[in-house]
Amino acid sequence: MTKKKLVFTKHAKDAMIKRKLDEGLIFNAINAPDEVFLDRRSSLMVAIKENNLPLVVVYDVINDSFEVVTAFRTSKPSKLIRSRLDKGYWVRVR
Repeated sequence: MTKKKLVFTKHAKDAMIKRKLDEGLIFNAINAPDEVFLDRRSSLMVAIKENNLPLVVVYDVINDSFEVVTAFRTSKPSKLIRSRLDKGYWVRVR
């Protein structure tokens, strides 16, 4: 099994700089997430990694790479998850 590489959209790069997030954090969130969802509106994956301040990474799987669309921290991950699930926007994958 080949290891998938990370590719970042311009928006993701800008967001990472603005939010002081590095590639290691993003990679860890995608490869060892605490929860994973499918966003039914965009068909993108959403990985959530619970740390001191939980990290949300929105990405797509394209061939042998993860294309990161955006990433952000949230102080209330359970509220975000509950809201998206209740509205039917997200479906739990893992």
